[in-house]
Amino acid sequence: MGRTGDLFAYMHYGVTPDILTSAKALGGGFPISAVLTTQDIASAFHVGSHGSTYGGNPLACAICRCGVRYHQHAGGSQRRERGNASSL
Repeated sequence: MGRTGDLFAYMHYGVTPDILTSAKALGGGFPISAVLTTQDIASAFHVGSHGSTYGGNPLACAICRCGVRYHQHAGGSQRRERGNASSL
């Protein structure tokens, strides 16, 4: 998340994926994962069919939210200013 200057690398290529999975970077080392989909794909799931025992952990979600907010306000612009190669 944010390694290329944008939140996700696909944003550099002018495409929008139907399904995007993310994990490690979302929590900055705290365990969390996510699946993001289009509305068409999401409509194929039924409530409760894709959950897990630890799904929706409030602490993990709060940490993820902080990371996304940081990237939106500071992280992405700082990486772009330094240059993508040096930030990897």
